[in-house]
Amino acid sequence: MKKKLLMIMLFITIALSVSAGAGLNPATAEAETGAERFSAEYLANVSNSRTVYTQVMSAYRTATVGIDGKETIAYSDDFAGVFIDDDGLLNIGIVGATEKTL
Repeated sequence: MKKKLLMIMLFITIALSVSAGAGLNPATAEAETGAERFSAEYLANVSNSRTVYTQVMSAYRTATVGIDGKETIAYSDDFAGVFIDDDGLLNIGIVGATEKTL
């Protein structure tokens, strides 16, 4: 009886494995759509953004400091952050200097 139960479970496991992966190989699906995922305009924008990044960011770098034995860059207080958006364009967050009155 245990042998029959084991054979049935093995058959079900194999059947589920075959049906779950039938017709789709994630590795080849990724390779086929990888080149189509980004448009030529997006890639051109990203390339331009990366080129402009170092030029623009140099104005906000204040110092290179050592923290925990690693060298890191310190930025001015006006710098809020940087990212490349869905169109491939560089976005730099800058905040104005404000005065607080208590």
